Amino acid sequence: MRRFGRWTKILVGLAVVLIVVAAGVAFVVVPNVPVTYSDPNDRYKYGSFGTEAESLPLAVWQALPDVCPDQLPGGYASLGAIYEGQNVRPIGISQRRVGGVERMGVNCAFCHVGGVQEAPGGPLQVVLGMPNQRLDFVRYVQFILSCVADPRFTGENVVAAMRKHGPVSATEAILYRTGVVPMVKRLTAAKAPQFAWLEGRPAAGPGRLDTPNSLKRMLNVAITPDSIGTVDFPSVWNQAPRAGRFVHWDANSPSLSERDHITAAIAGATTESLDDAELKWLESWLDKLPPPKYPFRIDEERATRGAVVYEQQCALCHVQRSLDVTAIGLVATDRQRLDALSTDLVTRMNAFGGGAGTAAHYRKTGGYSNVLLDGIWARAPYLHNGSVPTMADLLEPPARRPSVFYAGSTVYDQERMGFVWSGSGPGAGVFRFETRLPGNGNGGHDYGTSLTDAEKRDLLEYLKKM
Repeated sequence: MRRFGRWTKILVGLAVVLIVVAAGVAFVVVPNVPVTYSDPNDRYKYGSFGTEAESLPLAVWQALPDVCPDQLPGGYASLGAIYEGQNVRPIGISQRRVGGVERMGVNCAFCHVGGVQEAPGGPLQVVLGMPNQRLDFVRYVQFILSCVADPRFTGENVVAAMRKHGPVSATEAILYRTGVVPMVKRLTAAKAPQFAWLEGRPAAGPGRLDTPNSLKRMLNVAITPDSIGTVDFPSVWNQAPRAGRFVHWDANSPSLSERDHITAAIAGATTESLDDAELKWLESWLDKLPPPKYPFRIDEERATRGAVVYEQQCALCHVQRSLDVTAIGLVATDRQRLDALSTDLVTRMNAFGGGAGTAAHYRKTGGYSNVLLDGIWARAPYLHNGSVPTMADLLEPPARRPSVFYAGSTVYDQERMGFVWSGSGPGAGVFRFETRLPGNGNGGHDYGTSLTDAEKRDLLEYLKKM
């Protein structure tokens, strides 16, 4: 009996080795196969352009909130991920079979699809191309790093959590226990130091990200303690009128394809994994994606009067000089984002290239862009750093703007043109935004602040039609 038991252990061990070896061979020989979509809206929301190469296996990603439930009560939805119907993946999470294993990836829609509610508890209207004002991307990354480093992240616990989402075969269980989970733990631990710079800084909160310092981390540029480049997620609709013009908050890039190339690299794509054909489709589709129509009632009489106010007060910068740069000394908004995009970083970004082995065309400017105002109703909170909760507040002198508010609500304040920013009650914001913190300043842009209350109301009504 002892001899039989010994041989049984040897055979089981050999079987495990063969399974792991077979999985390793599959990683090399099985071609990449993305989940595809015929509907262009679904293609934008869930399609893959190659960021899965260095991402988690989908089953492990789905299991993490069950492995570490105390770290993320409510799952990914609690961080602002938007789930539709019976879909097991939220908007912005793609799926691609890489080497025989289904992996998840992050696409543009994760940050650039938002939602609007008319009232607390009401249905969420999903808006394509809109900033996801509830998504806390930094906390999302930190949760994954923390959970994978947690002692509970073991093969047994991951497989048990996987079974909550669907059947797991005996072969899959062995593969994940002995191969996949240890590999994920090892690779994630190796990547964790790359995100150490996030510690000790003002939290970005929902709807925002420090893109310059993310690029510095990727391109090996030193991140100094005073470098804070946190900005609001921008809208990405209606790109055709922006073609060939310098865009981003500080007008640093003239090319959507160059921006997509470097953003995909931040999200995990490699030169080999990047799906250029899908990126080209995405860029063409965004060129024609219209800005969303305001979904609530508009007072047309007020809007007619507001059009006159707009022409007098706003059109010079946002129409005649749209996408030009207003010097920081004139606009006087928080300059941290402008300074974070250093000359050294721009040089590295241009050397990184714009795809297909070509140099990129980023530049350093001395101010912020006069952005187009298409769909401006859906782009609250306002200013480049999201430091002013509503358009009504932006039309107040800086000293009268809220110094503290709560960001992350999806309930729309139709009177003030923005999202509800209280910190309690149904539909309240979820993140305490303090404008005194570095990078969060809400000063500057005092245009329109001297208008009468009636003129401001008229202007707001017109801006809802943009």
